[in-house]
Amino acid sequence: MKFKIEVELDELIQGYIDEDGEWVSQEPSRLEDLVVDKIAGKLMRGIENRIGPKIDDILEAEVQSTVTKILGPMVDGLMDKEIEVTDEWGKVKYSGTVRAKVTARFESFLSEKVDKNGSPDNYGRGIMTRTEWFISQVMKKDMDSFIESTVSAIKSAVKSKLTTDLQAAVGNEIVNSIGVKNVLDRLQLPEKK
Repeated sequence: MKFKIEVELDELIQGYIDEDGEWVSQEPSRLEDLVVDKIAGKLMRGIENRIGPKIDDILEAEVQSTVTKILGPMVDGLMDKEIEVTDEWGKVKYSGTVRAKVTARFESFLSEKVDKNGSPDNYGRGIMTRTEWFISQVMKKDMDSFIESTVSAIKSAVKSKLTTDLQAAVGNEIVNSIGVKNVLDRLQLPEKK
């Protein structure tokens, strides 16, 4: 592997002149830090380009699996509960499960004819069912936007954490493997006076 590293001299020479007129370096190991940062940055960009799409796929599958595991049992328990719906005098109008009642009401709602604005058509001129209207207007935009923003937020958080951890690990490994400390000790830049 071949690296081209450019370090600005201005980045190295940082310090101040004390009251005796002597140059005092603020960070004696600055060259090492700059070299490590440059190498780690190049490696991280390459790694992110290679593993970024894989992380996205894994993240999406994991989020879907977790949501299904948590919400599935809760929804099933609620939907299988037996209920009785009565009128204002207490006469039972419906007896059955929540699932059956919701299904019947939802089917009626979705098959109702609506106008171009999605409002119920009271005059028999409905141009489409509510299902068709939902698909063409609301659900596509809202769901795409919600999914995109949620996945984006999760991916961003995970990428940030992985990048930070990976950069630290790669930087330490590079410093140890190429012996930057030994090279710096041999260079011994003279202090500026």
